[in-house]
Amino acid sequence: MSGLGVIFKKEMKEMLRDPRIIVGMIIVPLIIFPLMGSAFSLSTSEVEKKISKITIAVWDEDSSNLSRNLTDYLKKNGIDVEYVSGKDLNDSLRETQKMGLSILIHIPKNYSSKIKNFTTARVEIYMVVKRYDITESGEYARVMMAVEEYSQKILAERVSEVWEGNSTEFLNPINTSGISVVNGNVVKISPDALIGFAMSQTYSIPIVLMVMLIMAIQLAATSVAMEKEGKTLETLLSMPVKRSHILAGKIFGVIVIALIATMAYFGGYMYYMNTILSEIPTQGFSFSISPLGIGLVAITLFLTLLSGLSLAMLLAVMCDDVRSAQSLIGVIYIPIIIPMFITMLMDVSSLPTALKIFVLAIPFSYPMIAGKALYTGNYFYVLIGIPYLVIFTTITIFVAARLFNTEKIFTMKLKFQRGLRR
Repeated sequence: MSGLGVIFKKEMKEMLRDPRIIVGMIIVPLIIFPLMGSAFSLSTSEVEKKISKITIAVWDEDSSNLSRNLTDYLKKNGIDVEYVSGKDLNDSLRETQKMGLSILIHIPKNYSSKIKNFTTARVEIYMVVKRYDITESGEYARVMMAVEEYSQKILAERVSEVWEGNSTEFLNPINTSGISVVNGNVVKISPDALIGFAMSQTYSIPIVLMVMLIMAIQLAATSVAMEKEGKTLETLLSMPVKRSHILAGKIFGVIVIALIATMAYFGGYMYYMNTILSEIPTQGFSFSISPLGIGLVAITLFLTLLSGLSLAMLLAVMCDDVRSAQSLIGVIYIPIIIPMFITMLMDVSSLPTALKIFVLAIPFSYPMIAGKALYTGNYFYVLIGIPYLVIFTTITIFVAARLFNTEKIFTMKLKFQRGLRR
């Protein structure tokens, strides 16, 4: 184990001395995600502040008590009103913009007569769109909602004139409420809100695991490629250390750095997600994560890392330099990215049979399946996947170890290049 320890320390020192790894994989995620979350929170609060008190223009051609009731209702809801008196629509719009306003409500001449005759009065809301941002959308939505609420108020008044009972009950013959049942427990929250909340949380697991797997594979391939490019691999393999220990030292060194980077990414990303999720009403509900789930995620992630790093080193041995190695290992990214998108959108159990077999055949799928199972509690596919991962990982490590124990590690590159030229 002394030889393994020496190689492990060597790999750790080389990676930690590289400022690109420290800055790009650890410091950046700890800074960028909290900044993104803070920017989102700040922008959201700024939008809410701007639309909490807005001023609009009203072109009231009806000039009746009923039209004034509408504008009074808007004022009670925190919407200030400035009247314009243009000769036509274009004139009123120009006057609105001269006042620095962007929303104009047009109340036509027949407004009061339509209301009195129990017919539909048409009120037009004009929005001068300039910025195309969420603030403009929020302002328009707030005015539209206030007008619709006033319309419901008039409807209730109409019903009360012809119906002696409760107008609210008359207008709502059926009152529905969605209630969720989670793990046998009744949770008084609508299923659509709960599912949206859960999906927002489970999105983070596949993304973080994908980032970690790709970073670890890049580190492993770069480590071997740098040895070949610097002509130090021959010296390293000639040392009085078992080559299997050299392989293990490189793999475990990368795993440690990858785990540190993952904690940085996960910590920063969860801060960002929690900032967004704080806007979702959950009525105090939170998912409980079992120790079994955490253990299964750790096991599947560890086995997947071992197999992925072994594959990366096998591919990196075939390359002359770091750039070639990074390009070649791009083929490994495909079976990592595909399961990420599939598990983000759907649960494995609900996939069509052919697609389910395809996903389960990819070893990189299981950490993401296990990550999502933390919330669903369905560990069936995780448990049947662990033996498959053990077999796949054993095979990849065996092949990598056999290659490191032979002299083919020096000649494989030349044969591979000649094969490409043919």
